[in-house]
Amino acid sequence: MDTIRLGLEWFLNPDHTPLLLAKEHGWLEDAGLNLEVIEPEEHLDAVGAIEDGDMDVAVTEPLHLVEDRAAGRPVVGFTRFLHTNGGVMYRPDAGIERPRDLAGARLQYPGAPGPGGPAIAGSMVEADGGAYDPDTFTPVDYGFYHTDALIDGEADAATLAFYNFELVEAAHRGLDAEFFALKNWGIPDFCQLVLITTPRPA
Repeated sequence: MDTIRLGLEWFLNPDHTPLLLAKEHGWLEDAGLNLEVIEPEEHLDAVGAIEDGDMDVAVTEPLHLVEDRAAGRPVVGFTRFLHTNGGVMYRPDAGIERPRDLAGARLQYPGAPGPGGPAIAGSMVEADGGAYDPDTFTPVDYGFYHTDALIDGEADAATLAFYNFELVEAAHRGLDAEFFALKNWGIPDFCQLVLITTPRPA
């Protein structure tokens, strides 16, 4: 049996169902593989973990793959794992009716208070004819737990939310939440998960 240590991009959730089913039904064992799933406690530097020998493969977003390649880091993406509709999930009772209403919102996003969340939400504001200053967003750091931030009343909106997970979770938990898809408001559809690793010497 060959062991593959695979790091997740965030906490275990329905996006990872194919991996769980493959383990449960023994399909990986039939192929001679033992899959060890590593669930990060916070946002993970997957490339660094692979370089350090802590994992072999990681699930990540194409955005991070592009950033790492642009920075000259040794990383390759080799397959798409999941494709979904991504965007901003928001509470209508926060006075948000359209993307330009996000300007100045309390914004939950992984990596807060970094620039990623305001860049995404701000681009949508501008695509809707609004204007924004990145500094007017109030960054909220609930890690990967978008729905919790909205339910707890700590945030008005959250990005990057996946329609197949956070919107379903919000409905099950009784939260009245709505959604702006990135692809409808000026941002290319990059809402995928891909598998990455580092090149191996020949």
